[in-house]
Amino acid sequence: MKDGDDACELLASVAGQFLVVGAMFNVGLVWVLLKGWQLMLVGFAIVPVFAAAMAAQTGFVARCEMRNKRAREEVSTRYYETISNIRGIWSMPFEGVFQSQFDKATDRALAVARKGAFVEGCTYGVACGLIYLAEALLFYFGAILVARGTYTYL
Repeated sequence: MKDGDDACELLASVAGQFLVVGAMFNVGLVWVLLKGWQLMLVGFAIVPVFAAAMAAQTGFVARCEMRNKRAREEVSTRYYETISNIRGIWSMPFEGVFQSQFDKATDRALAVARKGAFVEGCTYGVACGLIYLAEALLFYFGAILVARGTYTYL
């Protein structure tokens, strides 16, 4: 971590996910242990899929965030170069050169941000979809156990 923005981003993205996943896991584990071990096996079978998906999402988002940060730093560097050399720019015909460099940096930053937003949105959608898939699998196996008479409906 190089600056406070990285620490804030890490805390905001990881702490909330960890808290939600931990709470869901603990409540689900206690409920399943009280109701029956068969559904617990199904739940534990889903855990590696969630772990792999979360690891992939974290990797993709971290890469996008790093590219985004580099693009933002390039824009700030171009802005700083322009401001620090403002007297030379005014006295010589360099305004167009600095303007084109700044415009290229901002266009690149915008393109990187759009790609990052697409990747982050897709990985978030996959993570949300996995939650629905897990619920569907648990309901399906629960219905099978009810149909076989292992569990009662009430």
